[in-house]
Amino acid sequence: MAEVREDALDQIDSHESLLFNDFVRYVEEHHHDGPPGVDRDLLAAYAEAATFDVDISALDDQLVDSDEWVPGKKLYDLGDGRISTYPPSWHETFGDLDDLLDLVAVIETQVTEPEGTQFEAVTEEGVPESKLYRMARIAAGIDREAVQNRLEALSDASEITWDPTVRDPRIQLGEESR
Repeated sequence: MAEVREDALDQIDSHESLLFNDFVRYVEEHHHDGPPGVDRDLLAAYAEAATFDVDISALDDQLVDSDEWVPGKKLYDLGDGRISTYPPSWHETFGDLDDLLDLVAVIETQVTEPEGTQFEAVTEEGVPESKLYRMARIAAGIDREAVQNRLEALSDASEITWDPTVRDPRIQLGEESR
């Protein structure tokens, strides 16, 4: 089993409290270099190490039995005791992905209901950059710098609309990429 990472714990502890889904997401972001999702025992270790109370029993209440995206703050059982903030089909589809266009298209089409804060919601204005970075890291194993470089190339080629200079930038597929 992987050990609690100090950088992840620092990020978690920088909050007074977290929704359970966000707690799982932070752990998953820092442990994306192994099999998809995170182990239940690892979540329990982080819950014990956190400076605030984490109700690990909330896990089963938030699990959905679906291979596809389900609107709302849900968690997905990937099998073998592994839990993820993304559905199994996304891990399978994007596990070997090298092109962000497919990732943006799936987020645009499957995440149709707003969720998270207004800054995290997928809207007609596009996919939040922060959501794409996180999903690329967790589901596809693509680091932030590679995502940044690819977004710049896609934007230059007019395959996406993206303005990284604005606050809370969003990405939309270009007309030819739809």
